[in-house]
Amino acid sequence: MQPEGPYRFTHLLGTCPVGKAWAAIDPQGRFLTVAVLEAPAAGDVRWRDAFQAAANALADAPDGQPYVYADFAADSPWVAYSAERGPGAERFLRSLGVDYQRVPTDLKSSTPVSGAAAPVSGSPAPVSGSPAPVSGSPAPVSGLPHVPWGMAAGSAPEQRTSPASDGPAFDSRSNDGQTAGPSSTTPYDSFSSPARRIKPSARPKRHRRQWIAVALVLLLVVTGGAVGLAYWSRDDAGSGAAGPPTAFPAGEPVDPGMRPWEAFPPYSVQARSLAVAAPSLVFLEVVVTGYLRDGTTGTPLRSGAVTFKRRCSGFLVSPDGHVVTSGGCVSPTEESARQVALESVAQSLVREKKLPANQAESYVRSNLPKTRFTGADPATEPTTQVTGQLHDARTDAGEGQLIPGQVVRSQPVGAGNAALVKLARDNLPSVELDGSAALQPASPVLIVGYDTGDTDTRTATYAARARLVTVADTASRGTSPIHRLNSDIGRASYGGLVLDPSGRAVGMLDYDESRPDRAIRVVLPASVLLGLLSEAGVGNRLGDTDRLYRDGLDAYFAGDEAAAIEQLDRVAAAAPANLLARAYQQNALERQQLEGTSPSASTGLSPLLLGLVGALVVALILVVVALRRRRIGG
Repeated sequence: MQPEGPYRFTHLLGTCPVGKAWAAIDPQGRFLTVAVLEAPAAGDVRWRDAFQAAANALADAPDGQPYVYADFAADSPWVAYSAERGPGAERFLRSLGVDYQRVPTDLKSSTPVSGAAAPVSGSPAPVSGSPAPVSGSPAPVSGLPHVPWGMAAGSAPEQRTSPASDGPAFDSRSNDGQTAGPSSTTPYDSFSSPARRIKPSARPKRHRRQWIAVALVLLLVVTGGAVGLAYWSRDDAGSGAAGPPTAFPAGEPVDPGMRPWEAFPPYSVQARSLAVAAPSLVFLEVVVTGYLRDGTTGTPLRSGAVTFKRRCSGFLVSPDGHVVTSGGCVSPTEESARQVALESVAQSLVREKKLPANQAESYVRSNLPKTRFTGADPATEPTTQVTGQLHDARTDAGEGQLIPGQVVRSQPVGAGNAALVKLARDNLPSVELDGSAALQPASPVLIVGYDTGDTDTRTATYAARARLVTVADTASRGTSPIHRLNSDIGRASYGGLVLDPSGRAVGMLDYDESRPDRAIRVVLPASVLLGLLSEAGVGNRLGDTDRLYRDGLDAYFAGDEAAAIEQLDRVAAAAPANLLARAYQQNALERQQLEGTSPSASTGLSPLLLGLVGALVVALILVVVALRRRRIGG
């Protein structure tokens, strides 16, 4: 049987005891060779690790061959090579140290080989080089969107992923889990009838009824052919065969910041999940101001106040502006705030030439147990100012782009470390929490949060990033359950989204205290977040525009451009903060123009079709009348 993947597999190139090499074509029509690790080797973690290591070793070798796409987390891992650079899949399989057999040229166009691979014994041969980290999803595909994940050899070239009611899964299977194949129905042979021939010496009787029946059959054939020709002509007109587009799309294209069709293949499960939830993502900046004092006397260490900033991610859980984020960001503990304040003072002393740079760390360490961080009055707490931004965010943004916020409730680290912030704006896009989700080790999830590549944080731009990662293990932090991930996005992603394939939030990103680098690789389950909302008397809900937005995305990913344009246009007008609604509406308009599927295209042929059906009905009536007259007259 053919493998599962984002390509159209044309024929088998060769086999080995652990897998096969296939010839394939990607959605842009480029030729590839794909190596697939098959059962039972795909179920052996040693072979899976060797498969990934070999791909990276071949890519890193001086005379090696880099792969263009790969999915090492799939049930049957695969790696794809450009066919223009030679038989990459064959070269890769041979690098595993197994016996590779090419398929004879005269067999490549025959029915694809089925059945399981030969049994695999022993351990995989060692592979030199260190494997590069792989996120588990294929690299983004540029150009116009054409096909969904899971296209097989018999699939239509413009089939797209239709959303299922219970949500698809993050893998390369098609929605129905089956591969299209040739029909097994044998065509009817009109020349195989065993009836005897008419004897030439006998004069046949004249049977008018038979002639009328033949005429009726011919009439049906002609009418059916005309209807088919009309549909065929309509399809040709809709596919843009009549000519290229005559005008550019009207209006400036909107910049939503996050572009799911660039982060993942345009019609993939990952792209749809990200499209559903990304509008709810919020960038948060917290400014903490206080005074460092001697722990015994209360005397300030500096004459002025000490100010530091924290930046993190969050996501909206209601249209009223309620945001869930990490408590460590918006409501740090006194000890954590004191340490950051001491680090800020140490940096100031270094700039003032009052402290050698190599003594800054010891300054913080020695003063940490001897100081307190308070408000302007020693009996008060430091002040905290919270602001939020949607889409791409800047640390030097003006007042018009900043949304003021206030911390409503916060949990201690041992109880979850989640916090609830209320932004001073409503009619905002929200995400749905799934408190019943049970994440298991090795299961894939989609994480979304903010990060920046700028080194000067005073004028930095923070953009939303997404990555498909894997749950590494399950643990606990105090009384709260947590999950750990095998990868992360960046330092400002804590408080960000953890999504399932349907675009529901199954958790929140947070830092891992058990790691020296405190990487953002912990998932706080959605059940803990719902508990926080319940304590604050706030409900997780979607607004009317949120539901309409999801309906519009369903139509878009199902290929119904007309419905998508209408619904997403209503969302963009009613909820201007959801820039992705306008972006996807513009994508649907451009797609419709390229395909020539304007609303009039499907209705213009209706009179012709009605006329053909009417002619068929009249012909049937005439035939029936003729038969009745013949019966009465005979």
